[in-house]
Amino acid sequence: MKFDEEDRYLACGYGDGMTRIYNTESGKLSYTLVDMEAESTMPVTCLLWRPVSAGLKTANVIVAGTADGMLRHWHATSGKILH
Repeated sequence: MKFDEEDRYLACGYGDGMTRIYNTESGKLSYTLVDMEAESTMPVTCLLWRPVSAGLKTANVIVAGTADGMLRHWHATSGKILH
């Protein structure tokens, strides 16, 4: 689990390979990140929100690592894989 820098969202990695992001104020699920093109789904073992700075073009980026060593960079609010 990992909070974003403003503590608005809590990202949680699951054994089914999904990352679910919850709104900390409401406690409700806001976003679900899943790679529909993956051949297999491994458990999410680590998460890191990319730091926010004026020089970066894209905000709300989270990196999720899975048990097979794969790293995926997600745009959290759109659910798209960036890398």
